[in-house]
Amino acid sequence: MTDSTQSIRSLNNVYNANTATNLTKEQINFYNKNGYVVIRNAFTPEHIKKLHDPILKAYEAHAYEASPAYDRPKHIGYGPRITGGKPDKYLYPQPGNFPMGSRMMDRDPSIVPLSCEDPLVVNSCEALLKDRAVLSQYQIYCRTPGANGTGKSSKETQGLGCHYDYKPWRPVGSFLNWMFAIIPLVDYTKDVGPLLLSPGSHLKSRILRTMDDRIHLVETGCLQNPSSIKLVDGELKAGDLCLMNGFTWHEAWPNRSNITRIGVYLKFHAEHSPPATGPII
Repeated sequence: MTDSTQSIRSLNNVYNANTATNLTKEQINFYNKNGYVVIRNAFTPEHIKKLHDPILKAYEAHAYEASPAYDRPKHIGYGPRITGGKPDKYLYPQPGNFPMGSRMMDRDPSIVPLSCEDPLVVNSCEALLKDRAVLSQYQIYCRTPGANGTGKSSKETQGLGCHYDYKPWRPVGSFLNWMFAIIPLVDYTKDVGPLLLSPGSHLKSRILRTMDDRIHLVETGCLQNPSSIKLVDGELKAGDLCLMNGFTWHEAWPNRSNITRIGVYLKFHAEHSPPATGPII
């Protein structure tokens, strides 16, 4: 058991160890060792369709976030205005990653019990967090055909887009004990754009306990030279559930197919885990 695990567990004194979960002991051990675990065929095709259809309709109605899509092809500008000073009218389904956050829950509440309130999702997260799971961010990512991968990541440049999502300076914040529950709504094939994960990378970051239990310092792991980062394809398919530690390094490859890559990314934190705070840039 690591120091970080001990310090977090000391805060989680209300967790009910008998909380129901479909995770096996082997899956929990795999998560603790590797920083992620994939539950295959966690959801039926009908379940995924009920999620996918209203989300796709929202994209077709351009009901996603107003901020410009990122991971566009290199020749296309970024920001609220593009070359020539004209307002950014870059819309789905042009190449890029179009995020759509919690507004989707207002648009179609039927997705809530199918995602962030699904018992398998919540119970599995609580089993791994060792505490009550609290939703801190509801996000949907939509990489259309032609979208770049994260950073400069691709099959040819593996590792260049590798990152982890502990970012205390963002308004959405981070926590010392948190994770993602990822529900792919299509198969993340090599052409559509797989999610690559770095086994054990979450252990490179350490939570340092201080004299005051209310404050914990974090020693974050420094990303290595891209060529030396071990990455494995999660081979995620529609219906799978990927549970990923918030400190786990990962990257997504470009969408080189004619299929729109949509996934639901739920960010949960342990109820009694201290938040990560810092300046808002």
